Amino acid sequence: MKRIVFILLITSLIACNHKRENTESRSESGPTEVQMDETNHDFGIVKAGEIVVFDFALVNTGTRNLVIKNTEVDCGCVQVHVVKENIKPGEKGNIEVEFDSRGLFGKQLKTIDLDWNCKEPKQLVIFATVENDEIEIKY
Repeated sequence: MKRIVFILLITSLIACNHKRENTESRSESGPTEVQMDETNHDFGIVKAGEIVVFDFALVNTGTRNLVIKNTEVDCGCVQVHVVKENIKPGEKGNIEVEFDSRGLFGKQLKTIDLDWNCKEPKQLVIFATVENDEIEIKY
């Protein structure tokens, strides 16, 4: 029993220390502000196997460099390409999102979480309706 309590204590200390390090590293460059014309995009109807791409445009409207540290997607069918990860104040940038509809069907909603040094977290959303002739659903 003591061993379990000790392991839980050590785990929580490590987790708290890790969270504090992440917070400190974010504040070094300080938060900035970003303007985006769109945060969601609908690809419309696509055929299964089709790969479609969309660029989310952004402008750093803050006074510090915008640093895009990481992106997370909710599906392996989405790839994100950030051409420039450090954007100076006043500069434009883009986040390219590639959606591979292979093996999918029906209405799709996919999210992209951005880990950056903005005041507010951001989530991008893409939609598509995938037509797949190989998959038939009967009701």
